[in-house]
Amino acid sequence: MAQFYTNYLAAYRLPDRVQVNYVAFSVSNYLTQAEAELAKTNLTQEIDSIYAEYGQKAFPDAKTPAEAKDKIREALTHQRALSHARAAANEFATAVFKLEPVSAQNLATVAKQQGLAVKTTAPFASTYGPEDLSVPAEFTKSAFALTPDEPLAGPIVAPEAVYVIALAKQLPSEIPPLADIRGRVIRDFEMQQAIAIAERAGTNFASKA
Repeated sequence: MAQFYTNYLAAYRLPDRVQVNYVAFSVSNYLTQAEAELAKTNLTQEIDSIYAEYGQKAFPDAKTPAEAKDKIREALTHQRALSHARAAANEFATAVFKLEPVSAQNLATVAKQQGLAVKTTAPFASTYGPEDLSVPAEFTKSAFALTPDEPLAGPIVAPEAVYVIALAKQLPSEIPPLADIRGRVIRDFEMQQAIAIAERAGTNFASKA
């Protein structure tokens, strides 16, 4: 195993990665408020108007007009809730960015004052972004633009939440030691051996045929 690992070191090299702390303003937290606000408007008329303009083309998965209108209602509610999440994130970000001196710790400081949870992503590369969050490319781009001098970014709007982020750690490219990735190396070695066995079996069969 050690010899296999040594022979394929380049395949196990990790790219530059970054880890960020973040406060998320989830759309789900504002759905009830959005529904209550929309109930006070001419929502049914607006839904009928949208359906009259786009029909079921806007929601091809809807099987009936009623189902399409339900999806329009959900979309309008989600849009209103997202606007509230964005407003809350803007207010929070303003408080974070105005603290002096500028520091990544300011995110946690303001979050504690406002009773908000701070979470941390797993390390991620610029090529794939954080695996534990469903976020747009802007999130990853902003995360990799963070520096110790400019450690804060946001708000960043995603489909289901709005984020304010702070630099937690920058991790340079490295090759992890065998002990840390032994399971992966074993799987790769077994796959290589299985392919070799299959090739020999195919060659033998072909020669006999």
